[in-house]
Amino acid sequence: MSSPQEQHIATYREEAGELLAELETSLLELEENPQDSDLINRVFRAMHDKQVLVGFQSYLVLEHAILRDADAHQACS
Repeated sequence: MSSPQEQHIATYREEAGELLAELETSLLELEENPQDSDLINRVFRAMHDKQVLVGFQSYLVLEHAILRDADAHQACS
């Protein structure tokens, strides 16, 4: 069984891949139809969602480090 951190990383990679695929598709379509406001919105939404996902992943890494340090401190007590 994988650790919670490994599960978070796997989820992040899957979601990031989906967002990047959506971004790529939307950008290619936007190249053909540069005035399409729906495509422009899809591009910005995909970029924003990716940014949020990166921020959340950073939070999870920080949380893991804090919990690990707390456990180490508790073990020394």
